[in-house]
Amino acid sequence: MKRNIFKIILNIFLVQMSLSGCEEFLDVKPNLNLEVPEDIESVQAILDAESRINVSTALDIMAADEYYLLPEIHDNLDLMYQSLHIWDMDPEIYLNGSTNDWNRPYQIIFAANFCISQLDKIGRNPSNLDLWDNLKGRSFFVRAHAFADLVKQFAPQYDPATAQHILAVPMPLEADVNSILDFGNLLEVYDQILLDIENSLSLLPELPRLRSQPSKAAAYGLQARVFLMMKDYPKALEASENALAIQNTLLDFSTLNPQSNYPVPRGNGEVIYHTLGATYSGMTFSAETRIDPDLFNMYHFDDLRRGIYFFSRPQGQINFKGSFNTGHQYFTGITVGEMLLTKAECAFRGGDSMKAEDAINTFLESRFKKGSFTPVSLNSLENPLKFLLDERKKELLFRGRRWADIKRLTGDSGYKMEIKRVLGDRVYTLPDDPMMQVLPVPPNEFANR
Repeated sequence: MKRNIFKIILNIFLVQMSLSGCEEFLDVKPNLNLEVPEDIESVQAILDAESRINVSTALDIMAADEYYLLPEIHDNLDLMYQSLHIWDMDPEIYLNGSTNDWNRPYQIIFAANFCISQLDKIGRNPSNLDLWDNLKGRSFFVRAHAFADLVKQFAPQYDPATAQHILAVPMPLEADVNSILDFGNLLEVYDQILLDIENSLSLLPELPRLRSQPSKAAAYGLQARVFLMMKDYPKALEASENALAIQNTLLDFSTLNPQSNYPVPRGNGEVIYHTLGATYSGMTFSAETRIDPDLFNMYHFDDLRRGIYFFSRPQGQINFKGSFNTGHQYFTGITVGEMLLTKAECAFRGGDSMKAEDAINTFLESRFKKGSFTPVSLNSLENPLKFLLDERKKELLFRGRRWADIKRLTGDSGYKMEIKRVLGDRVYTLPDDPMMQVLPVPPNEFANR
């Protein structure tokens, strides 16, 4: 990375230490003469900055097949949005040479590196051991989470046969602001993500004080996501079951008000770990981000998500309103529902249809009108795997998981996909070449190397 980027990020974090609050510290101009804070409360303040730490990527949501745009709307968007919408992965789509979806994860990674370094200097002792363990565990977790976001977007699909030969992303692990790092290969980056998760598991509490803070349940949930991205289905199953053994509360959709603008409450009992996708006004705020009627019609009439996740405008378009955030910003966190869907898919792939049925039926019953749900018998279906993957798509809409699923499911014999964008008489098809499903690294990353 460019020599001064970490130095700038470090000092922005240090400016925060002098502020009365912790929400705006990345908006302050850096002062390179500030003294590095060394008390444990300063470390906690960095990790408590929810608006900066609990942010995930969103360009992959732009690229995914969860919505459509009218041609005239598409043609009036900025170049980056247009390009990702039709899978034009030219690095020049970032007109200023960079993108927040690259910069924000590295800000989080550097914050984690800084916190780990400071905690090691402070030392663990009888007066701080509980807080020290919690903060060290949180640091490992958020670093793993940020690296997972980066490879989801900017690296090819993981393949153990080629992973050590394919470059992924830069992998800073030290609070050294003067180092220039080479790109790590896929194997190295995934190994580091999994190591950070393992390190966090030994330090975090089973359940958090706040859902914006990591826990063992969240670490197992993140582990399940990563193993799923790697197509290691047995390990993804084990991790999802470990998460569910700690937290298994499902939100009862019959208690929600479908007439509400945002029916799903923030921080509800189904949430294991809270994050929000970065906001892009052309997508997140826009009534023109339309739901395909074919997708909407996949929901059974007794499925409460028809009214909870969507609303129809007088002009006829269907829009999404089902973020677990009580607002427009897309919730991208880990939930019990996601873990049950992962468990169901991975159990079925492993030949355990009974376990898969139990997981999917437990999940679906919470989404249907009381007394209307008929349990699913997977063996009676023509294509059980397609059913499970369709349910995953229906639930995890705008959660930032679809692009990772598209990458791993390309070429899967059990789930045929042909993903298209139709803009008037223009038809674009997502290539099944793994290298064409990688978002471009910003050109600024290669400057001054």
